[in-house]
Amino acid sequence: MLQPNIHYPRQDVLSDIINPLRRLRIEKQITQDEVDCLMGVSEKQTSRYETGKRTPSLFTLKCWADVLDAQIVIQPYQNDNPELFLLRKDFTEGKNGLEFLDVQGQA
Repeated sequence: MLQPNIHYPRQDVLSDIINPLRRLRIEKQITQDEVDCLMGVSEKQTSRYETGKRTPSLFTLKCWADVLDAQIVIQPYQNDNPELFLLRKDFTEGKNGLEFLDVQGQA
């Protein structure tokens, strides 16, 4: 039986993408209720996702990023540990290629 050689605590992986989504939402001055409405989810869902009370599906994360005019990027990294990035669609091309908003919120 095959065993995965990478184990991520579920909440750590989600927080790596939810925290930048939350920061970008706040930066763009969009309320949680507005995100709920634009994504077509029930009232207070964004709050539940941001506080960890609910787990968003991959489709919901994609819709959430779309609402914020961003894109979720999974990039291979050393030792087969992928890194998650939130790529703003209003990015500028930097000296070394694209500028990503990483999980720590730095450009």
